Amino acid sequence: MNGTIARSYLALLIALLALGAGSARLLAGSPVNPGVLLGAMLGAVLAPAAVAVALTYAISTGRATPPPPEFAIGRLALAAAMLRELAAHVIVFAVLVPFERVWMGRSVPLRASGDRDPVVLVHGYLCGAAAWWRFARLLEAGGFATRAVDVGPALGSIDDMADALARHVEEIVGAAGVQRVSLVAHSMGGLVCRAYLRRYGAARVGRLVTIGTPHDGTRVARLGIGTDARQMEPGSGWLAALAAHEAAATAARPQAVSIFSYHDNYIVPPASGALAWARHVPLAGFGHVETYFSTRVAALVAEALA
Repeated sequence: MNGTIARSYLALLIALLALGAGSARLLAGSPVNPGVLLGAMLGAVLAPAAVAVALTYAISTGRATPPPPEFAIGRLALAAAMLRELAAHVIVFAVLVPFERVWMGRSVPLRASGDRDPVVLVHGYLCGAAAWWRFARLLEAGGFATRAVDVGPALGSIDDMADALARHVEEIVGAAGVQRVSLVAHSMGGLVCRAYLRRYGAARVGRLVTIGTPHDGTRVARLGIGTDARQMEPGSGWLAALAAHEAAATAARPQAVSIFSYHDNYIVPPASGALAWARHVPLAGFGHVETYFSTRVAALVAEALA
């Protein structure tokens, strides 16, 4: 496990909790009522997540074209999706990723499960392996052997992350005694997998499933920092070169499924979540980070893998 992202989020969490505690003391004086202190600390943690969710939904709802009628949802359903997305943000970035070693523990040896390849779970932009904690349990309950991996550097090139993924894949196939794995990726992780296939081919990959991946870029990437954010902008040269390579090198394309939501607050436009050469599974009412916890999405992934 690469603990750089985990340490960064842990440091941020501590800073936010300290800010909340300091604000409570400043405003309420000393001694501070424990309930006020706890509320201020929780508020400091919730505030960045609320800003991220509000901003991304403002962009996605303001710039997105209406979904097909069968995928339209009402205002109450959209509000519920926003609340679930807020909860998912807090759980991933304030509970799971900062304490990756607690949730993920030490890696256990992988073995192929029947005729099913081991499943390698690849996280998205500024995230970490621990985000897959519940999703991995859902797949394992269905009989899949899983390994969530960290790919980095966090703000570097997606191609460098593909090299990191290649090292994980070789380690896993060697330890498990198998010839190939299945790749399941969230968000930018799907682009990492495609970059891996461009550089290393599909010999080690039986299936690819992407969830909420900006295959054609996303306008939200313009808010991000780092080389990877620039590569995810719509119309980027990196995305164009990747698509051109895939069009010419069809042998490097495994069986693939792209799962995407018409109400994904980070993928703008939502249709960018559909990989041109994959089977598409469109959904309605799901936010971006929420899919890490969805039993429905996990069932769709299991179906695609099986």
